[in-house]
Amino acid sequence: PRSWADYRILGEYRLRAFSRTGERQWARDSVTALQQAVELYPNEAELRGRLAEALAAAGDAEAARREAELALKLNEITHQAGHVDRLLPEKTLELLRTLADPEAGPTPPATSN
Repeated sequence: PRSWADYRILGEYRLRAFSRTGERQWARDSVTALQQAVELYPNEAELRGRLAEALAAAGDAEAARREAELALKLNEITHQAGHVDRLLPEKTLELLRTLADPEAGPTPPATSN
């Protein structure tokens, strides 16, 4: 692959293969591909979030926590900059919050008044 998007696609494919088979090698291969994508596009919250998910699947909870925290920070920066079209979906945010602070448990969904 020559672009971050190609590495992302490869990482997503491998993460789905892990989900179907449960074979950790797929998760580790996903981490490798997603790390390449992040290296090329480091400030993308979605990529960091997917990397956090892949790291957790590969069994690296500490690295998953760090990436989840960074993805959440990048998402907040995106929100503050007014790029609402680039914000992470609530389901992804819930997963990232859990990965960032496993002892806290799931975060209740936000409610609007």
